[in-house]
Amino acid sequence: ECVGASPMFYWRSHSAIVALNDGDGANFSGGAFFYTPEWGNLDRLRVIPRSGQMVAFTAGGQNIHGVESVSWGTRCQLALWFTQETERAGHRHELAQAEAILDAESPQDLRQRNEEEENVAWLQQQFRTLCNDSMKATA
Repeated sequence: ECVGASPMFYWRSHSAIVALNDGDGANFSGGAFFYTPEWGNLDRLRVIPRSGQMVAFTAGGQNIHGVESVSWGTRCQLALWFTQETERAGHRHELAQAEAILDAESPQDLRQRNEEEENVAWLQQQFRTLCNDSMKATA
């Protein structure tokens, strides 16, 4: 029985899962989302993740769900939880934090910028050496 009280996140009224990559052997194998009438029951309604697909449902005991094991690859999903209790809803600063994360450089961009800075530093050093050698030659 699913009890709508602590320690369960009873304030969650709805949930959603958004697939960020494809399952069924494309990016990973296994990892299907499923609904089941009761835990331990192998009678399941399986949903194979497709990039951009969303599964949304009311939270609580009426929608027992889970994820099958991933046998290889990486399953990327975005989990969302919603509430109708405003005091438990996210705060404005969370949007600012999310925007800061999204505006941050990707690891590849950061590596590229570091390589460019190293190249500039090397060129500056070469120029200084050339200038020093040139001044020594004229002295």
